[in-house]
Amino acid sequence: MTPHDEDFGEIASPILVEMWKHQVVLMTNETEYLNQELVKARQNIAKLVEINEALQNQLRGIPQ
Repeated sequence: MTPHDEDFGEIASPILVEMWKHQVVLMTNETEYLNQELVKARQNIAKLVEINEALQNQLRGIPQ
């Protein structure tokens, strides 16, 4: 044992199943965040399409 281990006791390392469960939680959180960002991006794209259409109509002289 190192002096560090003697001061704090043995450090228990997680078992493989615990590591996988933690990884699943991390990936689930990341997936939820990315899905939220994707929804925002799609809304932004839709708004840009509307703006572009309005500008094109203005250039053609079509009233809205």
